Amino acid sequence: MDRISVEKCPACKAQVRSSLFRRGDGLPLGKCEECGVLFLLEYPRATSEPHEGTQSFSPLDFFRHLGAVEAARLAMGAPREHLLDVGAATNDFLRLAHLFGWKDTVSVGGGPGLDQTRGNSQFAFVTAWGVIDHLADVSAFMMSAVTRLRRGGAFLCTTADADTASLYPRPEEWLGFHVSLERRSYFGAASLKAFLGRFFAHVSVWSSQTSAFNHELFAVALTESPPPHVIEGVEQFVAARSSGSSTPVQSRAWIVPEMLMGLQESAEGRARLRRNQAQLRAALRHADEPDSALLNALMDIALGDTFSARDSMRRFLHNVPGRMIPSTVVERLMGAPPASSRADRLAGVLKRGARHGRAYAEAISQTIELGVARGRYPSAAMQLRRILKEYTGTKGVVVYPPFVEYSSLRQRPHQLGRALADQGYLVFFCTRDPRRDDVSGFRKLSENFYVSSAPRGVFGIVDDPIIYLSRPRGWRETVRRLTGSEKARIFYDWIDDLGVFGDIGQQIDEHVELIGSADVVAASASLLFAEARRLRSDVLMLPNGVRIEDFEEIAAADPPQTLRAAVAEKRTVVGYYGSISSWFDFDLSQRVLELNPDKVFIVIGKIWGLDDSQTLQWRRLNEASNMVYVEHIDYTELGGYVRWWDVATIPFILNSITHATSPVKLFEYMAAGKPIVTTGMLECKKYESVLWGNTPQDFSDKLSEALTRRHDERYRETLRREALANTWADRASILDAAFQRRDILRA
Repeated sequence: MDRISVEKCPACKAQVRSSLFRRGDGLPLGKCEECGVLFLLEYPRATSEPHEGTQSFSPLDFFRHLGAVEAARLAMGAPREHLLDVGAATNDFLRLAHLFGWKDTVSVGGGPGLDQTRGNSQFAFVTAWGVIDHLADVSAFMMSAVTRLRRGGAFLCTTADADTASLYPRPEEWLGFHVSLERRSYFGAASLKAFLGRFFAHVSVWSSQTSAFNHELFAVALTESPPPHVIEGVEQFVAARSSGSSTPVQSRAWIVPEMLMGLQESAEGRARLRRNQAQLRAALRHADEPDSALLNALMDIALGDTFSARDSMRRFLHNVPGRMIPSTVVERLMGAPPASSRADRLAGVLKRGARHGRAYAEAISQTIELGVARGRYPSAAMQLRRILKEYTGTKGVVVYPPFVEYSSLRQRPHQLGRALADQGYLVFFCTRDPRRDDVSGFRKLSENFYVSSAPRGVFGIVDDPIIYLSRPRGWRETVRRLTGSEKARIFYDWIDDLGVFGDIGQQIDEHVELIGSADVVAASASLLFAEARRLRSDVLMLPNGVRIEDFEEIAAADPPQTLRAAVAEKRTVVGYYGSISSWFDFDLSQRVLELNPDKVFIVIGKIWGLDDSQTLQWRRLNEASNMVYVEHIDYTELGGYVRWWDVATIPFILNSITHATSPVKLFEYMAAGKPIVTTGMLECKKYESVLWGNTPQDFSDKLSEALTRRHDERYRETLRREALANTWADRASILDAAFQRRDILRA
């Protein structure tokens, strides 16, 4: 193989003297006697030769890199802008930077790539992660980097820490000589600092562990001699990551991304973090699990969600019970000064408990709780007190338990809760999925209406809250979890046949008890109402409803991608949205599609609760050539889909569950002004605007009739009249009057 011999050090250009040993691929390594850099004495001439063992960066690495940039930026007092990243293979680093608000960022390839930047552009920051050790002429690269930095700018880089080779009896066995074999030079902390010192006024270098056998050097170099406070800021960052000694930090995870803590300090920063947390968590998805759990915990802490942080921290500690936690991290988490005896004590507990994950987790919990007590992180109780103080004139406080999430659905509890807020109640909708709903503690959605991830018992500080229950099973424990006791006013909303929620035998006793104990009871359908009336006489008949404004005035727009072909071809579009579960009539739908090959049928909704036979039926239905399936769309986009339908349908089987169902979508179809065809469910047959058929032929005939009625002004007026008679606002007014009569409102 044709090779190129190296006669001078790539860093200082000193003359080469002799070879030390050979690398894992057999290439000879030398050490510069002038600057101490290790480098290849020869390498293959063919640039097309594939590299062996190429090192790649994980999403977690990019978090650490951005943390170093943020530390330099904060110390310098610079804005998040004008960043040049050299050697970017995937642009993942800059994508992460954009999530944190960085602007005017550029990426170029390594080495000659610096000459490819536009014109004479100068940058506040130039980064080179794992670049300098791959270059044949690293001195020329650094000269180009300096010309791309403005006055007062900063250069940041990483490279393998060659000093760790001394940890092994045989340096040639060091992993650093076997990973990324295309590396041409290797720096230790002293040699890297000396090398960068030739080009920059101030240089800080520190080492950290990136895996069990591989250490990495970080460097921050400034073009001008900075004022003392900038040096102090950078050195504090370095000290926090070097554990106060020459021993590298034991876990790469504890190189805490500075931007998480930095963003926590301002409302704007917390808002940006909240907006982007979904993408940030997605970026962590492929990081190794323990470290991913830790960064999720840090993100929760920065957002003030100490309860979720505790869970993430426990996962981290359970998986890696032997990690050591520097006291500086403990101090940072709890906001205590370094001299705090409590901080020292907790740090000691953490270190002594290094082999015991449970003790470790408890110590972290104490740390977080102390941070809450010191006011560093707002507790849920503090947030709730502020909200209650702001809304002193409301009629009462309504709390819905965490039965479902908020963002992906708009079912009866979601809509009725919002309508009660419009009636003057302060409503808290507790979510079972805080991350999906982007909430830490409490988040305001509209006037008087909050989504909440508050922990157990926090609503105990509310005087006589009204607990809105829609499921009977475990209801006493649900109330206890919300309020810390069983002393609360209860509104029981019987929304579906108990079979929807599981085995009726396991619910019936609590259901009967709840009907008798609740202060107010409502039923959504006639069958449920009649059953409840056998147990008490003051049950409210409260069918479902609609927010007409969400469906009535949909701005003209292009059809959704899934319907563009059908609309362009002027084919009839028949639609359904909602759950695809055991009550969906697959046989009926299959035959209706076969009888109407000229029509396009669109089904929108999530699939759940199907047995094997129903799953096969669904797959066969979904394979039909005139069938379009969309798994899920947001409630706010439904109106834009329904606008392009010609007929709206509800093809359910007929049984005890569906006859006791008041479909929310029925009233939404009315508000959208679409002809409606359903099967003969009792709650649907009540309305003049509904056409219904129970056999495939009858259902198909009703589709044809609906198409003739869609332009009939009298029929359209019927749809509008029935929608206006069934609004959520009207339902909330009835409920408000019942609350007033039962005197369950707070004084």
